[in-house]
Amino acid sequence: MAYPAMNMHTNQLRVTAVWVLLGTALLCSGLPHARDTAGVALLLDIKGAITPAVSAYVLRGLAHARDQDAQLVILRMDTPGGLDSSMREIIQGILNSTVPVVGYVGPAGARAASAGTYILYASHIAAMAEATNLGAATPVSLSRVAVATAADEEAEEADEVADNATAMRRKVTNDASAYIRSLAELRDRNVEWAETAVRDGASLSAMEALRMQVVDLVAVDVPDLLDAVHGWRVEVKGGDRLLNTGGVILQDFTPTWRDRLLAVLSDPNIALLLLNLGVLAILMELYSPGLIIPGVLGVIAVLFGLYSLHILPVNFAGVALLLLGFALMAVELFVPAVGLFALTGLVAMVVGGLLLFEPQQYTRPEDWNLAVSPYLLAIVVAICVAVMLVVVPMLVRSMRRPLVSGATTLIGTVGKVMADFSGRGRVRINGEDWDATANVALKRGDAIRVCAVTGLLLRVEPELSPAPVQEK
Repeated sequence: MAYPAMNMHTNQLRVTAVWVLLGTALLCSGLPHARDTAGVALLLDIKGAITPAVSAYVLRGLAHARDQDAQLVILRMDTPGGLDSSMREIIQGILNSTVPVVGYVGPAGARAASAGTYILYASHIAAMAEATNLGAATPVSLSRVAVATAADEEAEEADEVADNATAMRRKVTNDASAYIRSLAELRDRNVEWAETAVRDGASLSAMEALRMQVVDLVAVDVPDLLDAVHGWRVEVKGGDRLLNTGGVILQDFTPTWRDRLLAVLSDPNIALLLLNLGVLAILMELYSPGLIIPGVLGVIAVLFGLYSLHILPVNFAGVALLLLGFALMAVELFVPAVGLFALTGLVAMVVGGLLLFEPQQYTRPEDWNLAVSPYLLAIVVAICVAVMLVVVPMLVRSMRRPLVSGATTLIGTVGKVMADFSGRGRVRINGEDWDATANVALKRGDAIRVCAVTGLLLRVEPELSPAPVQEK
């Protein structure tokens, strides 16, 4: 009678063993799965000046990281600085990001000067590679325009302009100092040095920045950075995030064709070149209608140039001078005045090109400057002079050259009567037969001269001079 109890005990052992095996299998399968789904780290490269193209690229990358629920975003920077407006757009994107952002100055030899320092301070984690530096964040509110203007004024007026420029520089510096100080307080970083970087243009190496609590860590490269931040807890918009970078997948966020196009159009030199060449091509089309290609290419170039002006901070005085220069050159094409209009237009273009873009930016002038290169401006002026002295005279000569084809070229041509007629008949001109009318009776073989053309009907008269008759 012990057999049923034994069978029951055996069944219980079997059920227990099955549950143990299932639990072990789930545990074993869950461990690698958790590591595989650790997430992704998005790597964005900022190399060169901070422009509208760079801010658009970074904001798109932050949005992509949010949609992917990435573990973190790495902004690898090597920048001399850039535009204040673009810098602030990037910082606003970082401050409102639900994904942790690591600002990383790298690789070795890179820098985060000026605008890059602000972005590094705004990042949730600030890191640098060895042999890198940051700082020199003084806002360059250039008073070069004011100084240049003051040079031509009386001494008293020059002093007033200089005082205004100094006051403006002080206001811009105070604003920048308050801005970076607020970022330093938000991220609990060195506030005093941040203000020194703005007011005195101070710079630091990577190890000095780490020692002075300007940055959080120094990492050799991106993999070393990921290992270093593993387990860090950072505060982002919406709450705290615990970084789990063990087994994280590193993804490069590459720029699209639109980002590359914006990068090209964000260059002030490209904007000026597009505008000038586009206007010249349109003027050539207007002066010699029917070429088509110069007109089409000119319109495209002008549209791209206007878009460049849209995304860059322009000085409207410079734009007005450029337009005046183009208008005067157009007047010279249609109302020649011994080069007076053209010369005045070239002068207006040169001054307008120098004043085209606002000189205020967060960068050091020797590193990067939002201004037109004087060398490119000289090339553009040379092209305009060549067009005015070579191309335009060629077009003028071609327009004044007598026509060599068409019915109107027959006027004055001598021909021969093919058959007797009075009123209307047939004549031969240059080997071709034409209908013709005459006020007198004509006989076969008489020499005639064409005196008018109406459509395909010629009006002829007897040729009394001994000019040879053309017949083929």
